[in-house]
Amino acid sequence: KKTCQLQMDTSTHSYSPINQIAMVKFFNSSLKLKSPALKKINTLPLKTDLLVSTSGDLHKEGSLPIYQWVANTAKYLSKNRKKNENLAKRICEVLKIKIPLGTPPYRRTHGEGRWDRQTIKSKSNIFRFVIESEPNIYSPLRHITKSKGPFRLDPEAEIELYLPDLSSQKEIEEISIKNKKDFWILDVRGMGEGLFVEDDTKNYYGMEYLLAGHALMFSETLIGKRVLDVLTTINLFKDEGVKKIHLHGHGQGGIIALIVAILDSHIATVSCEKAPESIEKLTSTPVCYWLDVNFPLNILEYFDLPEIRKEKNKKLVKCSYALPLGLSYK
Repeated sequence: KKTCQLQMDTSTHSYSPINQIAMVKFFNSSLKLKSPALKKINTLPLKTDLLVSTSGDLHKEGSLPIYQWVANTAKYLSKNRKKNENLAKRICEVLKIKIPLGTPPYRRTHGEGRWDRQTIKSKSNIFRFVIESEPNIYSPLRHITKSKGPFRLDPEAEIELYLPDLSSQKEIEEISIKNKKDFWILDVRGMGEGLFVEDDTKNYYGMEYLLAGHALMFSETLIGKRVLDVLTTINLFKDEGVKKIHLHGHGQGGIIALIVAILDSHIATVSCEKAPESIEKLTSTPVCYWLDVNFPLNILEYFDLPEIRKEKNKKLVKCSYALPLGLSYK
């Protein structure tokens, strides 16, 4: 009670007189200052009073723009990275990944959620399962197939697994699956059905941002947890008799696919479409609209995407790059 106090006003992120008075009163009390608490705010400071330079434009007055400082830092970190150490070990360390060993529980669901069970044009069936990668964390896994589909997974010995950019449903609706073979598609946590609100796919200060920030506060990474969801699903496929997995990633799913290919030997081939060329390039551009989850703390000290592509060159069957502006921009 002496060191923590909650103060709420009628507006968010407010520097209102009510909040100012409460703040001064709290610090005076906590620090045992004899100064009287602030009782009234006569005026808010003028904009000109807050300037730290003559014009108020530090860039024009010769200050280094923040994006140039970030670019210089990114270049330095990449240059001084310990590239001689094991890449998989470095990835697990910075993304806080613990390789799952067991087989996760799963179940077939009768309702198909937001999906139609059958796609009209292709006459393919969509069967939905949920995988519990961690306690109470469920990832929807769908099997798109011409067969009637059992209530169990019963996968083939060799399968195609897709990781979407943001939502399985959106990508299935936008691409033709008429001539595609049977395949599986996974929504990792916070994507697809896990989206809190629909506009999160284009909201750079939405739940994606907040989830990534909370993961940081708990010494975790959201992208590391999403990689864990895929690795856990792969363990399930292994237990079901799958010998080879052809992994396909699109956009953010492409980043996850590259990382998973390094960490699991069951990945026979990997495709990475419309993913960033490198994290360094994303951080070195003045304007970047890739979501915060793709920039975990200290990542450039440990690895970057070109290293993975180089190490998995023989298994990388398809690769294309997206601009720093992200997939939502042309």
